[in-house]
Amino acid sequence: MQPLLEKVPKPHDASLRAFVRQEKQFPFEWHYHPEFELTLITAGRGRRFVGDHIADFREGDLVLLGPLLPHTWRSGPSPSGRKRRAIVVQFLENFIGTAINECKELSRIQQLLARARHGLHFRGRHRTVAAGQLEKMVRMRPTQKLAEILNVLDGLSLAKGAQSLASEAYAIPRQRSTSPRIAPILKTIHQEFQRPLRQNDLARSAGLSRASFNRNFRQATGTTLIDYVNDLRIGHACRMLAESSKPITEICFESGFTNLSNFNRCFLRRRGMPPSRFRSQFRR
Repeated sequence: MQPLLEKVPKPHDASLRAFVRQEKQFPFEWHYHPEFELTLITAGRGRRFVGDHIADFREGDLVLLGPLLPHTWRSGPSPSGRKRRAIVVQFLENFIGTAINECKELSRIQQLLARARHGLHFRGRHRTVAAGQLEKMVRMRPTQKLAEILNVLDGLSLAKGAQSLASEAYAIPRQRSTSPRIAPILKTIHQEFQRPLRQNDLARSAGLSRASFNRNFRQATGTTLIDYVNDLRIGHACRMLAESSKPITEICFESGFTNLSNFNRCFLRRRGMPPSRFRSQFRR
């Protein structure tokens, strides 16, 4: 299904929205919005969907989402009748004006928000501290909330083990900091990943030997060309599986794979489930 654009209510006296969401169950509502969103689950268990990432959640789950990233939390009703509960904070990238780009003190927060375009899941001590801050924050006055969200984000920016969730296919484009030779190669890959890409051709266009290309590419992306391209292709396939009714075979070839068996193996290895099961998660 296509994600729905949610119009987030704007508080008349604040630049961010912080509230408690409490329901008998969290329904599957596949949606997106221009705001960043920080969500802490305080009661309830179920499945969390962020772009093409699907995982279980439980009490204490803390996720920071970037703008325009489709997402939802889904849970059935509690057997005990206890309500599901979450604390949610939503804010635009310019919620403090131009300060985030101009104040060196906010550079860590700026970097955190850039990483959050894929969605970030937090664990450990920083998650625990942030959870306590968020519980207090929802009862604060607007000016206090503004100061406190900066404290929360600053603390989370120090979390080393935050897990990136959605693939490149779901994150909105951003400027990449990489070498002048590899930057145009990445642009070509993102534009043409559905077509055959040959490493020798890409290396030649960058004026690099095969060995130099491999070394520079890994330094820029942290992975190999084959894995990088396959991640893009699988991410694209996930979007089509979730948002269209096209047959899986057609999605396989439209995503750039030339062999259905290879597509299924690659998908299973990266998503932990076959394409048909992934699609079924969005049909319940």
